[in-house]
Amino acid sequence: RLVISVDKSDSLDVLQVAQNFEWKFGTKEIITHLVNLGLREHILTCGDLTQKYENIILLEDDLIVSPYFYDYAQQAQQYYRHHKEVQGISLYSYQVAENRFFPFYPIHDVSDVHFIQIPSSWGEVFSRDRWAEFRTWYDAQNNLFDESNLPAYVQEWGESSWKKKLVNYMLLKDKYFVFPNVSYSSNFSDPGVNSDRKGLFQV
Repeated sequence: RLVISVDKSDSLDVLQVAQNFEWKFGTKEIITHLVNLGLREHILTCGDLTQKYENIILLEDDLIVSPYFYDYAQQAQQYYRHHKEVQGISLYSYQVAENRFFPFYPIHDVSDVHFIQIPSSWGEVFSRDRWAEFRTWYDAQNNLFDESNLPAYVQEWGESSWKKKLVNYMLLKDKYFVFPNVSYSSNFSDPGVNSDRKGLFQV
């Protein structure tokens, strides 16, 4: 099943692309929002689809996926579903560290994955129970987040960042994201509302 969530906009271009997109692998559902949610609330709303579907793969519109992304997502979710310290599963694998933009490569050993105490935002798998725990914490903050525990570079992220809130939660609760050693998604890294680093995170 493919669910396309379209935020409110003055342009109908995105909605038309969604309506015309042919999905050959199952049903397609389009959700249109009557008010502009903005990035953070839109992602949170998409995460809430775990209440209906139990597990979701969340893809923003500037990503491309490997032909094997779905197999990996299913297997990783099945393997880590009882590991409470795992908050989510990334499709993306960093080659550049977000904090200082130095090259980053996981140590190649016998494993397929590594763990980072920061969430992915370029293709991720969320489960109903882990998302619900985060959402309960998030809603209890009443937008009064204590971000003193965040690394300096994360504190500099704008308030439109949902990832900033999830980092906060993961550090407080000692949670991790599973990252594949070889990426199953790539960011196009086109300049946009929340990024101007063209090509930096394309893998």
